[in-house]
Amino acid sequence: MAAFRLIPREEKFYADFIALADRIVSGATLLEKMLATDPPAWEMAIEIKQVEEACDSLTHEIIQRLNRTFVTPIDWVCRKTAPTRVDQLFRRLQLVSAALYSLGHGSNDAQKTMGIIAGALFAGGYITTFDIPTWVVFAAYAAISLGTLSGGWRIIHTMGSKITRLQPVGGFAAETAGAVSLFLASSLGVPVSTTHTITGAIVGVGSVRRLSAVRWGIAGQIVWAWVLTIPASAVIAAATYYVLAASGIR
Repeated sequence: MAAFRLIPREEKFYADFIALADRIVSGATLLEKMLATDPPAWEMAIEIKQVEEACDSLTHEIIQRLNRTFVTPIDWVCRKTAPTRVDQLFRRLQLVSAALYSLGHGSNDAQKTMGIIAGALFAGGYITTFDIPTWVVFAAYAAISLGTLSGGWRIIHTMGSKITRLQPVGGFAAETAGAVSLFLASSLGVPVSTTHTITGAIVGVGSVRRLSAVRWGIAGQIVWAWVLTIPASAVIAAATYYVLAASGIR
């Protein structure tokens, strides 16, 4: 780590990326062919599974190569600093990164809530122009703040200790990456999941240390929870609307 390096030392790094891209395209092509028939050609699922396993293997290899090839800015800045001082420094810096992530959380999640409420008000004729009333803004931010205060600590515990064991340096890196991702998504007007943003950042930090440091089962459960949330919410919303409509409330 004597020199600051942001250029790969070996060409195989690029070859791995090209091979991964080729396999992703191959998997997408197989999936398209499988779904093109009615009923779907389920026997092709075995080939798709093999491509998925090959992609996983290449992804892990790329992450390890990243760790061996690059010296990160944090490594370079702290190369002559004692570990205890680095730990103390990043404990303080985490206050900044956590604040930035919280700001990004509000700039994306709260806006989605405001948009849905304003859309309902506009559709119902309660507002004549599609503007966000001030009370909706304060209600959305208050709801997110109270939700975090009352039940968010269980999520924090899962993120901070169950996926992988985070040290202050890793926590700072994950929170900063999550904040940057949220700011970028918000500036582009793209709604994203803040939970999965920070999950990806934490998995990335743990993977750079070593792949076994990540509890992939927990990460998989989070992904499945996200996937199942969409149809579950749709069913609950439909059932609620049906009950209200049957009661004469429209």
